[in-house]
Amino acid sequence: AAVMKRPAAVKRPAICKRPASRMLEPESHTYSIWLMPESAELQATLDDAIRRTSEKFHGHSFDFHVTLVGGIQRSNVPALIAELESLASTLKPFEVVFPAKNSLAVFETWNQNLILLADATEPLNSANLAATRAFKDPAALEPAFAAPSRCPHGSLLYGPQDLTLRKEAEAWVRQEARWLDEGWKFQATHLALYQTDGPADAYWEGVPSWKKVAVVPFTAN
Repeated sequence: AAVMKRPAAVKRPAICKRPASRMLEPESHTYSIWLMPESAELQATLDDAIRRTSEKFHGHSFDFHVTLVGGIQRSNVPALIAELESLASTLKPFEVVFPAKNSLAVFETWNQNLILLADATEPLNSANLAATRAFKDPAALEPAFAAPSRCPHGSLLYGPQDLTLRKEAEAWVRQEARWLDEGWKFQATHLALYQTDGPADAYWEGVPSWKKVAVVPFTAN
């Protein structure tokens, strides 16, 4: 009789184990809190001055602002906005003043390039200190504006331009937008939250991607 051959054993595929499910951590971003004019017309005029200056002197355009506090690292945006609302509830409207003949200045960092120095008034200093305590250093005892100016300011140009080009930009602004150094002010009535990411080795290249996240009005009585 013929010998019956057993069929070759069929190999069963190994059971794939799924990795334990992980919640993806929300991506962290850098945020800044800005003061911006209440007047939309003034904001548009200032934004246009920045656009023209940036086009002529090789920078990226951005919205005019005075930074109250920057470099805030967060991954939870709703929680950040809640913190912002808490800060805004302690603030009343105040004026941001740019003095005549003493405002336009040049410094040598990418983000303090060609700037307009503002007066460090008591309301502005108080708002800065409150923001610093809320978002950076709860133990802060005095206002802290960024180096090298260590003064409140609004920028007109960002980037790595050399000092010669910065001086040319200063002279051009004095001619094309003389009013910026003749004394003016704006009413601050709200906090603007912007996402302000940028590459560590060339942060200014991130400027075109900066975007507004929230605007919160001052609500102190």
